[in-house]
Amino acid sequence: MGDNEEVYTLTRPDPKLPTIEKNSPNLGTVVRTGDTIRYYITVSSEDALAGDFIVRDVLDERVARVANSIQITRNGTPLEAFDEVIAVSFEEVTTNIYASEATANGLSATPNGLVEVFDIQIDLIPVETTSVQSIFTIDEALLPGVIEIALHNLPANSQIVISFEVTVLAAAAGQTVRNAAVLQLPLPPGAGPNDPAPSISTPSVDIPIQAAPTPGPTPGPGAPIVAPEPPITPPPPEVEEEPDPSRFFSPYHNAFIIGFPDGTISPHASITRAEVVTILFRLLNDDFRTRHWNQQNDFTDVSASAWFNNAISTMADAGIVQGAGGEFRPNDAVTRAEFAAMIARFFRGFEASNGTFTDVEGIWAADYINLIAQFGWVEGVGDGQFNPNVNMSRAEAAAIVNRMLGRIIDSTDDLLPNRTRWPDKTDMNAWYYLYLQEATHSTTFERLPNGNIRWVEILPHLDWTVLERPNASPDAIITARAEAAS
Repeated sequence: MGDNEEVYTLTRPDPKLPTIEKNSPNLGTVVRTGDTIRYYITVSSEDALAGDFIVRDVLDERVARVANSIQITRNGTPLEAFDEVIAVSFEEVTTNIYASEATANGLSATPNGLVEVFDIQIDLIPVETTSVQSIFTIDEALLPGVIEIALHNLPANSQIVISFEVTVLAAAAGQTVRNAAVLQLPLPPGAGPNDPAPSISTPSVDIPIQAAPTPGPTPGPGAPIVAPEPPITPPPPEVEEEPDPSRFFSPYHNAFIIGFPDGTISPHASITRAEVVTILFRLLNDDFRTRHWNQQNDFTDVSASAWFNNAISTMADAGIVQGAGGEFRPNDAVTRAEFAAMIARFFRGFEASNGTFTDVEGIWAADYINLIAQFGWVEGVGDGQFNPNVNMSRAEAAAIVNRMLGRIIDSTDDLLPNRTRWPDKTDMNAWYYLYLQEATHSTTFERLPNGNIRWVEILPHLDWTVLERPNASPDAIITARAEAAS
């Protein structure tokens, strides 16, 4: 270890419990924006311990972002040489799982070669053909704020070392890279399924950040070498408190809900999971859609020939959608909780505050619902209720998406007279009227002083079927947009 390196070690409360420690060669130094910081997390166990031991490391992604592959060793040997089943999660997305057989440590594979970990279906990859670097390379687009590594069983006299790097972001000058590692232990005997799991953690590892120095003139030959002035740490910049949907979604105001063949819009009808994913898929900006473009998925009920395959495959690649039991259930109605989860997964870097809905506490989607409620994108149904398990209506979906994207219209005066008049949406005073008008029209617009919009021109709808074909490419919609504009 270097002179400036420190190691944080917890005193074990019980000789049979493992220990966790975290260190970094950068401790005791000052880093600048753009620098890389390497971390080492060590989990040690004297005794053989059974159960799931979850290592969790939390990063403020506005300050630093994981920049390199995660490497895991046990007693100095890469962990893929052993039989443990390893799962690495970034927020709600688990990248891969591997084992020497289709069944390992009591986890049984499903007929299609999948095994369920954290309620997520993951491919089994044989150890002999896989390296740890390829398994644990992080997709930067996931913007992970939480890294989770699940270790299934700890052998006796084992020392598992997890190492990874983060890059200091330019926006972080004057702040501190501050994070700690937590080891969640298995539930003790007799504990109920709702009891909190015990855990031990390291102290916070704090590394200050300075602004990158401004390069000065290069000294001429023979010039004396002068020690630079100590850098002055600027005051912390204002931290962005609001989400930025433009990182993911298109600036174009395209229609994202269409009517039915009989000319109706059915505002109160439910909307399927495939339809919701397709809406979000079409609203993506071209760069994000291209980066995650995929036509393959692990869902047994989403075939390559299905019209929604490309949308679901791409959104699954981006970590926005998940299934259960190997299925996606594309034709099932989406619930209010499921819809909230899909929206919230775009904004993983934000922490949800305590919610005001009395019927979501403790459910799987509580943080998702509370987060988008915190942003003002979703409302309850009265009496402090959210009704998470009730199906989402088409009107409710339109309202949430419009609020998220800032596509808010104040009054019918901001519409155009040649708009579509839906026969089952004639009440212009209905709460959803303006939301559905905006959702069903492609327009150019002007932004009003209060931030809301007024239509300028109604445009033809884009031909989104170009992205639904088995031989489609993500560039097809760019061509379609150019043709529509010509």
